[in-house]
Amino acid sequence: MREFNVTSSMLGSFVVSVYTLGYCFGPFLIAPLSEIYGRVALYHSCNLLFLIFTIACALAQTMPQLIVFRLLAGMAGVCPLTIGSGTVADMVPKEKRAGIMAIWAMGPILGPVVGPVAGGFLAEAEGWRWVFWVIAIVVCLQFFLVSYTLKLTVNRLA
Repeated sequence: MREFNVTSSMLGSFVVSVYTLGYCFGPFLIAPLSEIYGRVALYHSCNLLFLIFTIACALAQTMPQLIVFRLLAGMAGVCPLTIGSGTVADMVPKEKRAGIMAIWAMGPILGPVVGPVAGGFLAEAEGWRWVFWVIAIVVCLQFFLVSYTLKLTVNRLA
């Protein structure tokens, strides 16, 4: 907040909360698009958009930029929550869905608990921009892990 010369605590709270607004409105766009274009295409495009908007948050020079990029990152970041259970339902037989859903649900349950605590420590130690850089690094690692796993699976099936 000091970096942008903003003294309003309400605006500071809004910057944090605007991500949640993206989480609220993102499913209205993502759910219909997943039925039209398929879930895999949406997962990939939303992950890429989330990465771009997270890096944009880290590089934001003004408060309006940060607010808009946080909103857009929230809209892209809600994709796994919006269509994740449908993906599990499509891929897993009915008899095994409950266990898989329980494992899948651990992310949305633990994320809001662990994320702010870890982010608070990181922001205190290194600055708020590093929170976004670490998230971007984790997303990149996830891209490479998924690509490598997919390559191994395709090679095994071939």
